[in-house]
Amino acid sequence: MGGRLDATNVLNDSNVLVSIIAKIGYDHQAILGDTIEKITREKAGIMKPGVPCVVDGTNDPAVRSVLEEVARETQTPLAFTQPEAVTQEFPELGKIFERLNVELHQQANIACAVTALGQKNFLPPSLPLPSLFQHIPKTPRAGRLHEVSLKPLIARKQPVLLDGAHNPQSAHVLCSYVDRNLRKQPCTRGDAHGSNHNVTWVIAASQGKDTQELFSCMLKPGDNVAVVEFGPVDGMPWVRSVESAELLSVVRSGRESMPNIARSEGFGGNIVSALTWADEISKSSGCGRSGESGPMVVAGSLYLVSDVLRLLREANNNNIDVLETS
Repeated sequence: MGGRLDATNVLNDSNVLVSIIAKIGYDHQAILGDTIEKITREKAGIMKPGVPCVVDGTNDPAVRSVLEEVARETQTPLAFTQPEAVTQEFPELGKIFERLNVELHQQANIACAVTALGQKNFLPPSLPLPSLFQHIPKTPRAGRLHEVSLKPLIARKQPVLLDGAHNPQSAHVLCSYVDRNLRKQPCTRGDAHGSNHNVTWVIAASQGKDTQELFSCMLKPGDNVAVVEFGPVDGMPWVRSVESAELLSVVRSGRESMPNIARSEGFGGNIVSALTWADEISKSSGCGRSGESGPMVVAGSLYLVSDVLRLLREANNNNIDVLETS
């Protein structure tokens, strides 16, 4: 969960070259605290005397204030960074952002990485920092705005968006991306049937999350929802999935903050059945041609995304075994 209690914080001062604190939001409140100030102080637990700490400058003023206070206490050099400042220093990076249509939060994360690499002359003279920018398009972001084909796990032709959004901050990022890129997605056939405005979701959530707050941002009237449960998490028995019946009741609650969903179904721990159902239902949100499906998103938990990717790997491996023995 990052911060003072994170396993990575076992490293002592001499083992750490630079620390990075990205955008801080509400998450793991039961452990980190119930205010943004308390959460920030826990996150600041990675600061070490004399070790540079790069901070996402788009953080709220309250977050910045706490980080500055802890930096003074720990004698930590602090560097706030903004994407605009980094792209002004490296115009070629700005061109990459524009060409790839990089999301704002991803620009901020990359700005932090670039600033961190610029600390204390980490890179040798033979490897100038701008020479690394060409690798940005090749950098995978598994489980974060991650488009992937689920064949042969299910028969769907179109890619599915995987995103582990599991708190209000990441949910709003996902919601913005889906609204701009999927709900206005044109038909691939180029005919006059319009656009895919409705999204079919496959969702799960960890126990203790405010599921209504989490999903009310993502779901829109007319969307379809398959509710599932992720499996046991290795080494973390305290992490458990919300039961699908409980989450389904939230989705169907009809409360003011929850939209009117077109279709919804619970699948317990049967993720493959949920994905198959969602693919079939998404065809009703398509462009009016046989096999033309509407957008489909898996979200709500990184553990769910991990399970989907594991199932996909297993399906691919089984497919290879069949080919080798045939």
